[in-house]
Amino acid sequence: MVIRRVKKGNSIYLYEYKSYRENGKVKTKFVRYLGVEGDEPKIPKPKKPRYQVLYPQRSKKYGDIALLWWVAEKANFVQIIDKITTGRVTTNGTSPGRLLTAWAINRLLQPESATQLCKWIITTDLPRLMGVKEDSISKDCLLSALDMVCCHDPESDLMIDFTNHIDDALYQFWRSNISFPDPEGETLAYDLTSVLFYGENCPLVEKGYNTRHSRQKQVNYTLFISKKDSYPLAQCIFPGNYSSLTTVNSLLVRIQEMALIPGSIIWDRGNTTTDTINTIEHLKWKIITAIPKRTNEVKDILASTMVPMDMENMVPLKKNGEVYAIQRITQLFSTERKLTICFNPEIANSDRRERNFALKRIKVELDLIQSKCKNNCKLQVIQSKVKKAINGWGIFVEYEIKEDIQGYSLIWSFNQKNIQRASDMDGKALFYATNSALDAEEVIKQYFSKDSIEKVFRCLKSEEELEPVRHLLEQRVRAYFFVCSLAYRLLAALKWFILNAPKNGNTEIIGARELLRSLNRVERCEIEDSERKEIVYLNVLKKISSQIEDMGLDLFHDQTVCST
Repeated sequence: MVIRRVKKGNSIYLYEYKSYRENGKVKTKFVRYLGVEGDEPKIPKPKKPRYQVLYPQRSKKYGDIALLWWVAEKANFVQIIDKITTGRVTTNGTSPGRLLTAWAINRLLQPESATQLCKWIITTDLPRLMGVKEDSISKDCLLSALDMVCCHDPESDLMIDFTNHIDDALYQFWRSNISFPDPEGETLAYDLTSVLFYGENCPLVEKGYNTRHSRQKQVNYTLFISKKDSYPLAQCIFPGNYSSLTTVNSLLVRIQEMALIPGSIIWDRGNTTTDTINTIEHLKWKIITAIPKRTNEVKDILASTMVPMDMENMVPLKKNGEVYAIQRITQLFSTERKLTICFNPEIANSDRRERNFALKRIKVELDLIQSKCKNNCKLQVIQSKVKKAINGWGIFVEYEIKEDIQGYSLIWSFNQKNIQRASDMDGKALFYATNSALDAEEVIKQYFSKDSIEKVFRCLKSEEELEPVRHLLEQRVRAYFFVCSLAYRLLAALKWFILNAPKNGNTEIIGARELLRSLNRVERCEIEDSERKEIVYLNVLKKISSQIEDMGLDLFHDQTVCST
């Protein structure tokens, strides 16, 4: 081995060569560069690594976290919650606003970690964004933040609940500073959903009706949102045995408390009665709703109205289907109203098929009972068998059980008038809109657009995993539902920022959920060398960073970015 010294400027560079023989002559061959000579001749200085990674095991989840924190800041979550719950706005520290906003972000991104919330938070960049130390976040702090929103005062035995005040303030800030109000007033969608419960001690928990037909105890959760941008206005919680109709008065009170400019309300037929419609219209609000088939008045309107299945009356639906609708002015709820009668041929066929199958079964079973009832059968046994055979279809069957010397005999027949009346109503639905200027197609489409709130409930239950509720105290349950609604506010606000960002012709617009999934891979890591410290963001895709910039957000500001 031979080391050669080459002087360049004030430094001497060392190179390693190897000696070998070729045709009897000694030659040398370059092997490698050794570096700059140190204090001792032919000894290179120790090499320094270009970068030294600081805590590589502590790289933080950043992309989706930072985006949602930015959305929360734009919507003023932290300041509003802190101001209402504590009376002041804190610039740093583990305030209720910061903790509950972090909790809401968790509900959107990783709700399955609810029982490990503290551990999840310190794996993310949230502590730095919140301006708090990692060891200051604990389970007790998070539960205390819940209690700041809603708590029980033992001295007065009253529930101190700030959720309505916070809802109002968040909505007013949103409409005043970001998504400005419609001058004609809000169009609200209102609905109720049941949330199954896994505890027995909370006074809100009762058995009630739910679409899953579960006998488990539940609470009923109501929400009304703006159709303009799906942003929640307010939410209420009721005992599980409350029906949708019994919650309407609370809705009306909340609307008056918020001092909203009268607009329109869209709700389901379960909320519709003479009183609810008259009250809404007395408050100068317009309503679009379906009318339930509970009264003979409504049944007569539907049975007596034929809806022609022609092109002029057809209303196309989103899912490759269609309905047919006409309008007529007639008496309803003691007032002349302009009503929309809708006919769905698919539902009509389904109704007719279900009724025919049921009546066919009833005929077979009643004929069998009729042939055997004289065989020493008791009256109670015959009555029980007949009721079991009819099983909910009693309006279509007339029967009489007579006694003679030979025993009992069953005489029965179908009520053809009621069967024809039901046939005349197959597939029909009745709708009412206060605004008589709306034609049939506009009424139908606006009513079915209320599925926006059903999508909110679907998001709460499937994506935020609203169930199971792990809290048992009433005040904690109410605060927990507030956190879940706060999470949906984040998602609704993010969708608004995406849709209203300046459009770049070369940029493909990515939806909110897909954007969060793509940002989920982005991590933040600190590195340094002898002269400087830098921040590296890992796994950033160009199309994602372009859309973020279009939204006016610089998540990766003047730092090094590593793409994959």
